Amino acid sequence: MRLNRTDVLATLAVVIGALVYSLWVADVAVPGMGGARVVGAVVLGLGWLASAVAVVPNFDKLLHVSPLYLVVTGVLGVAALAAGVLVLTNSSEAMLALLVSTTLAMWVLATIRHTLATTQHEPHTAPSGQHTASERERAAIRWWPRLG
Repeated sequence: MRLNRTDVLATLAVVIGALVYSLWVADVAVPGMGGARVVGAVVLGLGWLASAVAVVPNFDKLLHVSPLYLVVTGVLGVAALAAGVLVLTNSSEAMLALLVSTTLAMWVLATIRHTLATTQHEPHTAPSGQHTASERERAAIRWWPRLG
């Protein structure tokens, strides 16, 4: 599995968020991380960072992915945002768990799609024998089943 620079940065953000949450769940004393609201703000901020680094620069490519992928990640994104808002306003531990799990799920799906885009082969290759970026992206798009 080969990740590009933006995927590595997004992975780092998600891993740090998961680690902060895990330490909080394990009741390990981390200075300044005493409540669900603070941990939620950190996880939400790192999730936004991961999205800004890995998704926003490639947003034009999202218009060409499977509708099922868009629906699934869209629902997960809305759930993560709603959970994040509820964590910040109500300090809800259940919503914090939902925020972390949906953030991890979106990261897993995006990483799989990006990895397949860089590793899956197509019958047509560029003149040098290498697959072009657009060919790899089309291969990743086919990975998700189509609706209808």
